[in-house]
Amino acid sequence: MTQINGLGYQVRRLAGPDRYATAAAIAGAITQAPDRILVATGNNFPDALAAGAAAASTPQTVVLLSNDRVLPSATAAYLASHVGPFTQLVGIGDQGVAALRSRFPADKVQSVAGADRFATAAAVAQTFFTAGNAPHVVGLATGSNWPDALAGGALVGASAGPLLLSANSTIPGPEADYARTEAGAINQVVVNGDTGVVPAAAAASLANMVGAAGQSNFFDNRSAPVLP
Repeated sequence: MTQINGLGYQVRRLAGPDRYATAAAIAGAITQAPDRILVATGNNFPDALAAGAAAASTPQTVVLLSNDRVLPSATAAYLASHVGPFTQLVGIGDQGVAALRSRFPADKVQSVAGADRFATAAAVAQTFFTAGNAPHVVGLATGSNWPDALAGGALVGASAGPLLLSANSTIPGPEADYARTEAGAINQVVVNGDTGVVPAAAAASLANMVGAAGQSNFFDNRSAPVLP
């Protein structure tokens, strides 16, 4: 922080004693009156990364973390003080859904979940990025690790697009179905990571599905993608 201050920036730390409290602190900094709260497990990365892109593109939306199917004290406290009669609660992945339903009636909690991380990413895309909210850009990152998807999800979310996950060199079925359905709106694929992370075959496959072949950008810290 001292080094950043020395560059002339004002630094504000958002932190808690654990990942759950830190997520709650970040949510509190985003808004004190969220319209929509997404909850995903904090014990693994894929569901929360897909949720982050959705939250970044949706006003007054925050992401909290569960301890798999349990609401940690920090998450429960945030929910107790911020959920009103019209707040939308969305569980991202089975664990997030179960955690929310441990505290709220099942019909108060929207389930956005699939059979695995890829199907859940597709479900997030179908829920937040379809019809009138169909994206012009989609992000792609490996579903096997989190760093590229963490940075890439923020990028594509800021451009009102979903984050999809590759399974090595393939685009899993539920995500492929989503891409083909929304192909008329999508004109750019942003690939996060070099070919050692997201193979060229996966990038080309997704680009071809949406008719954007030749427009996919490998965002590997050498050049920025062409976004509006």
